[in-house]
Amino acid sequence: MKLVEKIFIFELILSFISCLPPLPEEWTIEVDKAIKGEIVKNWLSDYSFTAPLRVKPGESWNANVEATWTGPSLQDPSLLNYLRLKFSPIKAEYDSLWSGDKFLVVKSYNQSNKHIVFQPNNSDAFMIASKNRIGVYNNMHFTLEVNYQLLPKMFVFINSRYSRDVEVTCSDGLFCNGEERYVLIGSSKVCMNAKMKPCDDPNGNPCSSYNCIEANRECSPMPVGGESCRKCNSTFVDENASCKELGLECGWNANKTVNCGSCGQNRVCSKNKCIDVSSLGEGSCQKPYLLYNQSRTIPANGLPAFTINGNLSLDKYVDHVIPVCNPAPVPDIVYEFEINSQVPMGIEVQMLKADGTTDEMDTVLALTNETCDPLPLYSFCGDDNVPPGGVSSRIFGKLSNGVYKLVATAFSDVPVNLQAFELKVKFYPNCIPQCDGNRKCGSDGCGGECGSCENGQICHLETGLCRADPCIPDCTYMVKENVTERRECGMDGCGNLCGSCNVLKNEMCVFETGKCVQVQLCDHLMPVCVDSPPKSLENPYCGHDCKWHSMLEPLGDLIPNNKSFVLPSIEYNWVNVPNRSCAVIEGCHKKNGDRLLMRFDTYVHNTGRVNFYPPSAAESPHLFEWSPCHAHFHFDGFALFNLYDMNHRLVSIGGKRGYCMEDTVQTIYGQHISCENKFDCSNQGIQPGWADLYPNVLDCQWLDITDIEREKWYIYEICSNVDRKLHEASNTNDCKRFPVYVPDVPLDLNAPALKYAQVLKNRNITTEPVMKPVPGEEQSILKETLLDENNTNKANNKIGIIFFPILIILINFFNYSSF
Repeated sequence: MKLVEKIFIFELILSFISCLPPLPEEWTIEVDKAIKGEIVKNWLSDYSFTAPLRVKPGESWNANVEATWTGPSLQDPSLLNYLRLKFSPIKAEYDSLWSGDKFLVVKSYNQSNKHIVFQPNNSDAFMIASKNRIGVYNNMHFTLEVNYQLLPKMFVFINSRYSRDVEVTCSDGLFCNGEERYVLIGSSKVCMNAKMKPCDDPNGNPCSSYNCIEANRECSPMPVGGESCRKCNSTFVDENASCKELGLECGWNANKTVNCGSCGQNRVCSKNKCIDVSSLGEGSCQKPYLLYNQSRTIPANGLPAFTINGNLSLDKYVDHVIPVCNPAPVPDIVYEFEINSQVPMGIEVQMLKADGTTDEMDTVLALTNETCDPLPLYSFCGDDNVPPGGVSSRIFGKLSNGVYKLVATAFSDVPVNLQAFELKVKFYPNCIPQCDGNRKCGSDGCGGECGSCENGQICHLETGLCRADPCIPDCTYMVKENVTERRECGMDGCGNLCGSCNVLKNEMCVFETGKCVQVQLCDHLMPVCVDSPPKSLENPYCGHDCKWHSMLEPLGDLIPNNKSFVLPSIEYNWVNVPNRSCAVIEGCHKKNGDRLLMRFDTYVHNTGRVNFYPPSAAESPHLFEWSPCHAHFHFDGFALFNLYDMNHRLVSIGGKRGYCMEDTVQTIYGQHISCENKFDCSNQGIQPGWADLYPNVLDCQWLDITDIEREKWYIYEICSNVDRKLHEASNTNDCKRFPVYVPDVPLDLNAPALKYAQVLKNRNITTEPVMKPVPGEEQSILKETLLDENNTNKANNKIGIIFFPILIILINFFNYSSF
């Protein structure tokens, strides 16, 4: 065939394509700008990606994208045929999911609300899940094409925090039947069912076996053996008889193997004896010490910083006050003061170890009313605060006239917490000291100082830290007393580096010690085990830590708290967020100024069969982030908080950075559960049946709801181990979702926090709405009947009837010809 004849055939094809209306001029102009790389308005907004949450290796799956059309006019529905979304991989590993280009085309459009739906252009599977690289594919990237021209500035980026992940996994998504794994058998991998159900005792003991609650994806807190079972692994079966034999009326015995219970109303436990609270001595709620030793009443012009010393190890102090941020039974020391002023009085109190250090003694402070009942403001109960930093505590706020009591206690009764301490106290009329951000010196914003520097030092005003004057670089690290080593990396104290690590050898710096350590980098969402598994492992599989594990290996299992823990702890309050706040620096606040927060407790429970040991920053610095604000490492991704509207669209994001994983409270009872807490900040871990508690007074224990519509229902989501950095028994129970009601709260920085129960009571709300299924959970694409779908279909049919038969003839014609 001659060239002229070929050209004629192409022109004929184009004439059939012209059955589509020509591109409007406003479309052509925008397309040309986008192709040239100019910034233009995106034609799609409010997009969401819907796909199965999980697919098995080698399984086919489909997807769709829903969005709002914000582009040029779409008066003629047939213009939709010019549009399609091209799937583009973010990670090179995603190439294993498919071969060739993948596209989504317009399937429906609603003229009234401009809702547009893209789906695969035929009945074939959109993708085939990889058989080699299983894991979470959490970034989906689509680029808009108009008339087969890619518009590089118009893309739809689907991130896991804004939409749903797609996980290639053997798991069926159920918790109660155990976690299925992709097991290596010979040279092949196969999906294998769990060897043991998560709530069953391996030996069938009813006092260590539990009912499985699939709806909550957790085991019941009480064993199936019922009340006859011991609550923990004490050596005595009959605790009542044991307590009587030992002569104990309350509390634990010396070895903490027997719990003899608590005392009745107006009685407290002192040295295992129940005594009346009226008989308590000095330092109690009934006979408090004076906070200001010259007078109970604080002077109306305030007080400059002063210090009080105390000692929690003395026998005369007993546990008799329960702070809202720490229910543990620990001795308390109570101080009293009175405010009588024409303006609100600002207060700040810090509690540290007696030598001024903050990284050992885990202190707790609480401000209460005259009868030692908690005050409602979140900042009136403090644990692990900055300042002072570390595991020390702080309370602050403005007080109206009245009598108050300050409770000094500790997080737990381990010996390291029951020591001598000091209280640093400030009172300012109508002003709250602003020393947030671990500031050690400089102005506190109320006419005082955050601290003072030693001789030979000056205050660096920007950071609020003391530096030598002149600054002398220090690249040494004290290993132990009088023994130092040179720092290989990290800062020298004067703004320069002591050295750097070899990133080509996967070395990273441990900032505390200044040592370079070689790390095994791991994509925890899509793990790969590079070596062959040890021959001793039975049914090996590759874990999220990029290490081989056996199907028979017992593991810890971290789960977040369900709504029975969360809802009672929810409080709403306004706060003023300064620019230099640690919460701003570390991303917990996206904006400063007056912000409305929804606060809540977070419990992370270990429901597995063995202790859970977190990695250490010294051995795995790549899993941690150094916080210059708090002066310690944070384990990022420890917990994630999200708020969705009732259509599962994300409206607010929060997250908790873990610092110290420890046994806070026993939440599961059974014969194999330890009776006493074992792990703390100096020896981190969580035992089976215990939980690590982060109370709602801590930084980042909130969602910012300032900018969302209020007086309506939302969906609250909490996830633990969201980045899969911790290998555990199951990931199907890492997230919990349930409805919460968000009220409108008038702006008042001094108002007490509004409790969730009061919100429901004030509105006569007795039932909660039923949540729609999570998109993708149905394992099928959700379909929508739209008003003008018929118009789109008619346009498609018209083109198809005329064009495609002729196109087939032309293609056959070309097969028998060549240039």
